[in-house]
Amino acid sequence: PGKKRMFEGSPYIEDTEENMHFILDRHPSIQLCPHLQQKYSISFDEEYDYLANADEKYSELLKNFKFKKPPFKHQLKDTVRFVNEKFFALLYEMGCGKTKATLDITALRYLAGEIDTLLILAPSGVHSQWNTEQIPEHMTEDVEYETFSMNASRRHKGDDTFRACLRTSKLAVFSLNVESLVSDIGRKTILEILERRKNVFIVMDESTRIKNPKSATSKFAHKIADRCKFK
Repeated sequence: PGKKRMFEGSPYIEDTEENMHFILDRHPSIQLCPHLQQKYSISFDEEYDYLANADEKYSELLKNFKFKKPPFKHQLKDTVRFVNEKFFALLYEMGCGKTKATLDITALRYLAGEIDTLLILAPSGVHSQWNTEQIPEHMTEDVEYETFSMNASRRHKGDDTFRACLRTSKLAVFSLNVESLVSDIGRKTILEILERRKNVFIVMDESTRIKNPKSATSKFAHKIADRCKFK
């Protein structure tokens, strides 16, 4: 920290212990070369005993949990760490697997009977990718689910799907764009979800969208989050 210069076109960072831990803390997917692992006694090969750190409620589920894709160590640690927390934030850099970790936590909570609904608020375009790409790629096959996605003003085009998702006994996944927090139809849809589905896990993808506590978007986001079981 505080010592950065360029070497042959790339950032040069002194390999001090302070710098190594600073980097690894903020970029958990980085792998150190063997001589640095040995120098600072940092090993990525040892098995992470996640069951020893698991909440009692989830230890048996974790023991038999079938990950769709094997998690990286930092994802597994945070899945165990946060699965029983009422609220949490994943602050990984882009590409480090926030979505996968979130979906593994969702699956464990659903299998434990803690939630019946996942409500996702994300930037336009990204919100629909949760349903069409991320969930099929990462959700364990032990969880059956129904999905519905909408833009702030287009629910009428998929109202039958919305109603089916409200009634389902499977995990209900609702993906809405952030603009839904300030549109009339978006707010109406969210409130109807919260009225009909009682055990909701709400996820804000790109939480910088609600960084201003005085904005209408932030105020409504906090209002609905207070009605959700997990966030």
